[in-house]
Amino acid sequence: MRHSRDRFAILFGTSLVAITFFLVLDIESGLNLRAPYLQLPENDIEPTKNSQENDPKPDEISNQTNYQYQGEQIDDGDTGIFTNLKRNIELKKIGNFRQFIDARSSSSNDDVGNVLNSPKNHFTDLQAAIDYIEMKDSSTKTPKIESPTLGYLLSVKANENWTILDKFNYKIKQNELYAEDSKTIDALIREMATRKISYVEEKAGGTQIKMKMHFDNGMLAVSKPMRFPREQQTLENSMLYADYERHTADIAAFHLDRLLGFRRAFPVTGRILNMTSEVYDRSEKKLRNTFFTSLQPYSNKCFYGTCRRYCDIYHPVCGVNGMLEASVIAYFPDYLGIRNDRIKHPWRKAYNPYSKAIWELDPKYCKKVKTQPPYNKGRRLLDLIDMAIFDFLSGNMDRHHYETFTIFGENTFTIHYDNGRGFGRAFYDELANLAPLVQCCMIRTSTLKILLRFHNGPNPLSELMRESMASDPVSKNAPVLWEPHLKALDRRVGIILTELQGCIETHSVHDVLYPRDEF
Repeated sequence: MRHSRDRFAILFGTSLVAITFFLVLDIESGLNLRAPYLQLPENDIEPTKNSQENDPKPDEISNQTNYQYQGEQIDDGDTGIFTNLKRNIELKKIGNFRQFIDARSSSSNDDVGNVLNSPKNHFTDLQAAIDYIEMKDSSTKTPKIESPTLGYLLSVKANENWTILDKFNYKIKQNELYAEDSKTIDALIREMATRKISYVEEKAGGTQIKMKMHFDNGMLAVSKPMRFPREQQTLENSMLYADYERHTADIAAFHLDRLLGFRRAFPVTGRILNMTSEVYDRSEKKLRNTFFTSLQPYSNKCFYGTCRRYCDIYHPVCGVNGMLEASVIAYFPDYLGIRNDRIKHPWRKAYNPYSKAIWELDPKYCKKVKTQPPYNKGRRLLDLIDMAIFDFLSGNMDRHHYETFTIFGENTFTIHYDNGRGFGRAFYDELANLAPLVQCCMIRTSTLKILLRFHNGPNPLSELMRESMASDPVSKNAPVLWEPHLKALDRRVGIILTELQGCIETHSVHDVLYPRDEF
C-alpha cells in the first residue's frame, strides 16, 4: 500500500513538471518574449541589428502607412505632428512630411541613439518640422533685397566729425538696429562706458528717474541708476506697474536680444559712476537740488530727482562709498528729426486691477488681430511673437506699447526698448507674456532654431549670457545677473519649446513655422 502511494506521488509530481514545462513553452510562443523588439529599460534602448534589418527600405515607404520616428508618433505634415514620447525606435509614417523624416533618420543613426539614451526632451519633432518646412521653402527663390539705412533715407553722407553714436544711428536699417557682424557696437559700448561726462540732466517723462548724459564729444546717452542689489526680487505684494526698474535688467536685455539674433534693442553697458565728480558736479541745478547726504555712519551721497512716481525723499538713489552703478543706453538724438510710432500692444495687460484684458477673455483673439493692419500681412505679427518670447525670457511684464521707426513704413521691426522691469522674479514664470505665441501658434523658423540650439547645446542660454556679460564694467562688483535668473532662462526656453510642441500637435506645420515674413 505504501509503495502504491509513493508511485502515485512520483507520477503526480512528474506530470506537474511536464504540464508546467509545456505551459511555459506555450506562453513564450504566444507572447514572443524572445523576439528582437523586447522593450528595454528607458535609458538602455538602442537599435538592434534585427530591428535595423526590419526597417522599411526607401522604395517600400510609399506602400506603408504607419511608422514611428524616434518614439514620436507622427501625423501628416499638413495636419500636424503628434508627439508620443515612448522612447522606442519603430517608425510611424504618414504622408510626404513623414517620407522626409524617414529619409532624414537613415543618415543620423548616431543622433537617434543619443536622443533615445537621454532622459532630456530634445524636441526632435520640432527640428524635423523645421527641416521639412525649409526643404519645401528652398524651392521658392526670392531675391535678397538690401534694406535701406537711415543715412540713405535722410540723404546723409558719412562725415569725419561723426561720433561713434552717429555712425550707429545712421546705419540703422529697416530690418534691424545693427548688422550681426557690426564692429560699431563694441566700439560704442566702450565709448559709453569710459567717455568723459560733461553734463547730466534729468530726462523728462516716465515714472522713475532717468538721467540724460552728455559726453565731452557731443554723444548722448540715457542712464538708469542702481536701486537695489542683484538678488532683490519684485515685492510679492505689489501691483503690476509698481515695480522698480533695474539697471542690470537693461544690460541683460541687450545681451539677450543680441544672442537671440533679433538685434532690436539699443546697445547698453554698465558703468560705475563717481557720485561727486561724474554726477553731482555735472548735474543741472534742478537735479542737484535733490541731492542730500544719508545718515552717519554711512554718509552716502543720494538724490531723488523730480519724476512722477518714485522721485521723493522716500525713494532716493544712493551711492556706496562714493560710487554708483548705472546702466548707460545708446540714445537716439532729437537732431536726427526721426519720429517713432508709439503703438498700443494688442496683448497689453489690463492695468486696472478690477478688469481683464480682452485677450484674456477671448481664446480666438489672435484670429481677430490677424484681420487688422498692420498684423494681417508682413512681419509685424511675427515681430510681436518674437517680442513675447523676449519678454517671457526676461520676465518683463510691462510691455503696454511698442515703437517702430516711422520713416521705414509699416514693414519694419519693433524696437525692444524700455526693458528695466525685467529680471525681477527668478522663481516665477509669467506665462501671460507668451499669450501671442500661444494664441496665434506661429513663429519664425529662425527664432525656433535658436531656441532649440539654446536647449540642446552645446551651450545653454544661461552659459552664453554669463559669458556675454562677463566683460561689462559693473560685473567687477558682482555678476550682472543673479544666478537664479540665469537658471530661469534655461527653464523658460524649455517652456517655450513645449508650447510650440503643442502648436505642432494641433495645427498644420505650415501654419506654425514661417521661414519668411509671409502668411
